[in-house]
Amino acid sequence: MSSRSLARPCLTLVFAAACARGPSAPQTHAPAPATAQRVTVAADGPRGDAADTPTQTPPRSAEHSDSGLAWVVLAPGSGSEHPGPGARIRAHYVGWTASDLAMFDNSYDRGEPVEFQAEHVIRGWGELVGTMVVGERRRVWIPEALAYQGKPGLPAGTLIFDVELVAFEPAPPLP
Repeated sequence: MSSRSLARPCLTLVFAAACARGPSAPQTHAPAPATAQRVTVAADGPRGDAADTPTQTPPRSAEHSDSGLAWVVLAPGSGSEHPGPGARIRAHYVGWTASDLAMFDNSYDRGEPVEFQAEHVIRGWGELVGTMVVGERRRVWIPEALAYQGKPGLPAGTLIFDVELVAFEPAPPLP
């Protein structure tokens, strides 16, 4: 994560739990040396068009995980690699509350994807991005138990996101 992104206020709701630790929290990711770094990026870069407003419930064609996530692929990606534990992930997204379909966040509006490790976001996001490939866009329905679990001041109930995996950098090898 760049020092520029650490200096920005923690407004992105998906990352509220990580932001609560504050800017002095220890970094859990040390960048790999430039010669050992491998970054996977979508060939055509991030798409700037957020998909249309979703339905409150997943369509019958949606895939489901054992945990309760439901998703549909909006655009296929390329490659076969998935972000593993500790990977640095860059993604664009749009988020809505399912109860009223109110949009509560949109990285496209900010003009740059967010960067995170799957271990530092809501459980539903961590599970989802670990199954995606670069360039893929999915619409996902995340039950409250995999989201903010009713924490005051955060979106409540089932959340819906359109997520685009822009790039990822695998975790550096352990010494």
